[in-house]
This record gives sequence, structure tokens and C-alpha cells, in this order.
Amino acid sequence: MLEIRKMRESDIDDMEGVCLYTAAESLRDTYKRYYTRAEQENCFVAVDENDKAVGYIICAPDYKRYKRGFLKNELKCIFSLEVKCGVTAFFEVLVQKAVSKEYPAHLHIDIMPDFQGGGTGTALMQTLLNHLKKQKVKGVMLGVAKANKGAIRFYKRNGFLELSSVGGGVVMVQRL
Repeated sequence: MLEIRKMRESDIDDMEGVCLYTAAESLRDTYKRYYTRAEQENCFVAVDENDKAVGYIICAPDYKRYKRGFLKNELKCIFSLEVKCGVTAFFEVLVQKAVSKEYPAHLHIDIMPDFQGGGTGTALMQTLLNHLKKQKVKGVMLGVAKANKGAIRFYKRNGFLELSSVGGGVVMVQRL
């Protein structure tokens, strides 16, 4: 049985391991760094019986802070790995700005394959959404690859709507 709890500093290595295992190869060295700067009070992990994180949901409840950190830290690294990915990432962040007043929070969720499909993702998502509602955050957004049909179905089952599509990505939103 998995437990959902707030992220701790000691979870970062496990979270980065989940990211490295599941991320597209071209982005592995980039996005894993975000978790070391995540706002821990807005992030949750699913842990196994050994208290090892096997999934996580991280959230920046304020788009402006998220964008500032992303452009300052991650984007440089993405461009150094592949220019095309850097351009795509830059435009994804700008597209999200258009909806940031209604949906200021930005989230990312990731789960090891062996723990997918059993309710872990939904439990993480509901934990975060309830947490954000208590903070009076009015909406949340995320980006997902158009080709990731399973993730899009998951987000829709959890109340998200497809708002726009840019290049190979989809912006999904939910009012809280």
C-alpha cells in the first residue's frame, strides 16, 4: 500500500530517479533539476513501504515565480542540450502566460510505470488539488505532449480540459 505525503528534502534523490527513469531521453538531464528547487510545501510524493518515493506531483502555485525560475535556470540548460527543444520550451512557457491569471498554478506529475494504473496518480492529483483549494488558488495548468494520449486521458478523468495546442504540446487547465 502506498502512502501520499508532503515532499521532504530527503525525497529529492528518489524523485530525480523517477524523472530520469520515465523522462524522454533528450530532457532527462534538464527537468530533473527543477525538483531541487521545487516549493516543497506544494509538492507531494507517493511512497512505498520503505518510504521510497515512487511518484510525485510538484506544483508552483504562482506562474510568475515558475516562469522566472524556468527561464533563469532550466531554459539555458535545455538550449545547451538541443536548440529545437529550447525553442519549444520557451514558447510553451509563453503560451501558458496567456492563461496564468485564471490558472496561476503549474503542476507536473510523474509515477514509476509499476505504480501506474492503480490510483496512485489520482491520489496524488486529488491531494494537490485539495491543497491548492485550501490556499485559495483559483486554477491550475499543465503542459503535456500531444502524443501522450494516456496522460491526456488521465488529466481529463481528473477534471482537466484541453485549452490550447501548440506545436507538439497541449495546455490543460482546471478551475479550483
